Amino acid sequence: MKNQNGLTMIELLIAITISMMILAGVTEAYLVAQKNWRMQQLLSQLQDNGYLALHFLSQDIRAAGYIGCARLTDNLPLQNTTTAVLQRNNITVGYRGIGTQWIPALPQALSGVVKPGSDVITVRKVSADHGILLKAMTDANTLLIDNIQKFSAGDSVIINDCKHAAIFSLSQVTERFAEQVITTPIKLNILYAPPAEVSKLEVVHYFIGKTNRQDEHHQAIYALYRFAEGGRKMELVEGIDNMQVRYFEKTNSHWVMNSADQVSDWSQVKAVDITLQIQNKSWRTTVGLRNVA
Repeated sequence: MKNQNGLTMIELLIAITISMMILAGVTEAYLVAQKNWRMQQLLSQLQDNGYLALHFLSQDIRAAGYIGCARLTDNLPLQNTTTAVLQRNNITVGYRGIGTQWIPALPQALSGVVKPGSDVITVRKVSADHGILLKAMTDANTLLIDNIQKFSAGDSVIINDCKHAAIFSLSQVTERFAEQVITTPIKLNILYAPPAEVSKLEVVHYFIGKTNRQDEHHQAIYALYRFAEGGRKMELVEGIDNMQVRYFEKTNSHWVMNSADQVSDWSQVKAVDITLQIQNKSWRTTVGLRNVA
């Protein structure tokens, strides 16, 4: 009779046990690798969010006070016919968040939307796009411009010819082929001629606010918002938990870095230092103001 070779029950159990140990090791290694990958993805996303948020802030802050080819100085003849004031001392203004209060008090448009304890910064400038005056003015209330930049009744705008400037509101806008006729209710002091530029005046607020979303722990998700007055609040980057802003102010020939409640003369602020808090990590940058004397 031939011998029949096979596995005994004990040998089978040993083989199964060894296989399970190998499988458990492979599974554990896979789970560790997956956890590390997720962590790397999270860190990469945090880094991207930090850089992106600082990029958005830097763009507008750097352009604070920009009004076109003219430069906003005390010697610029600037006619203002509206309540939309643009001066050297308000092109950049900050609000320090202390608990549920802000110093100075927040604009009414931001009431109830800013995260307590987080700072707010406001920038005034003209929009990047602008219209060009097509024909010399013969009427101090009416301008004919191209339609590169669309305007609407109620807009606050600035016209400048590099030597003079005026801020006025639009009472009427009539579109024609490749051009717009815009009307202001108050006469301009100067009859401007081509190629004078006409741009929208922007008052832009940056703040940290609550989104309508929650994380996996059912906690509210916060984000960096941009709000241009007259428009809607725009969420830019999620996951930004706090913003602290300091201002480099020149006082008595010395430079000091102040919080918003410590600034004595906003016209002497030459740079802005921003720190963003993202899940216990800080992202910081300093932005110089290009359009200040």
